[in-house]
Amino acid sequence: VTILMLLAFSCLVIWSTAHANWLQALLGFIYPSLWVFGACGFLSRPVMDVLLPRTLEEALEMKAARPEAVPIAGGTDLMVELNFDRRRPDLILDISRLAELREWRREDGCLFLGSGVTYSQIVRELRELRPLVEASRTVGSPQIRNRGTVGGNLGTASPAGAALPVLAAYDAEVVLTQAGGRTR
Repeated sequence: VTILMLLAFSCLVIWSTAHANWLQALLGFIYPSLWVFGACGFLSRPVMDVLLPRTLEEALEMKAARPEAVPIAGGTDLMVELNFDRRRPDLILDISRLAELREWRREDGCLFLGSGVTYSQIVRELRELRPLVEASRTVGSPQIRNRGTVGGNLGTASPAGAALPVLAAYDAEVVLTQAGGRTR
């Protein structure tokens, strides 16, 4: 059985290198985002590097050093693009674990919402902001509300950003931070 499997694999590799375009087109039709041909002619998953910063400052430094990195927290928009093969970045910057972005706080009479605050978190923890809570409840399914972030909707200019008109009505301001602690 092992010899037969090795022989079949050898034939597949030889056959697939000769007919790579046809087989790739067929597999691309069947599994659009799962398989591509490796350098040796066999099937492999596409490579995507992920940067995992531990702090906001480290994430900002990584983004400054690698501007092509696509930040991802909830990933609700990016995952749709990946699933439909509209976009496949070579490098992702995972900011979902950064506590500095997932917190909200009151500061000098203002409310600060970190860009990683999810819509579910708004519904659970900010009940006194009724318009924002009601808008957050309209965002997708519970699974999307658990992952989707206010910052993600702002950053991608998502048409599904139901909270954006409410933030505009509150006259909200966006604070941008760069590596080195510069803000505007």
